[in-house]
Order: sequence, then C-alpha cells, then structure tokens
Amino acid sequence: MENDYVETICRFYQLGGSPRLQVVDLERNESNVQLLPQSLRLDSEARLARMPVDVIGDAFELDGVIRLALREVLWCKLELLPGFYVHFGYDY
Repeated sequence: MENDYVETICRFYQLGGSPRLQVVDLERNESNVQLLPQSLRLDSEARLARMPVDVIGDAFELDGVIRLALREVLWCKLELLPGFYVHFGYDY
C-alpha cells in the first residue's frame, strides 16, 4: 500500500512540472523508527539522514518524505502556493 501512495503523489508532482515544494510544520518522531520491521528501519534511518529541512527539490526527495510520513516517522505539509499541498493524515 505504501508504494501506491508514493506513486500517486509522485505522479501529481511530475504532472505539475516537478516544482520545488515547501516543507511546512515539520515534526520528526525518530523514536518510531525502532518500532518498524528491520527492513523498513534501515531504510527509514537512511532516508532520515537525507531528509531535506525546508524544500523538496526533486522526486527522489519527495519519495523519501512520503515514505517517512506514511511510516509515522515524521509529519509535515508540502506546499506550493497558491493552492497545492500534500497533507499527511492518519486515515490511510
């Protein structure tokens, strides 16, 4: 299911011309990494080490942020003003 979310958001991003997205209200919950299965734990640690703080500049960075948000390792909004944003909730 994670891949489906990532692919959908990345498609919208690419269809929109792959703009730079602002990272807003970033909250990191790194203690949740230890609750993940081993394979996801190692992947999440590597993604956290590369996590952009303020701007998503390409699809590779976007992929990492989406996966970390879905794994509840971080929370943020990704915005492109005016009017476009990705908001991560707890309903997937």
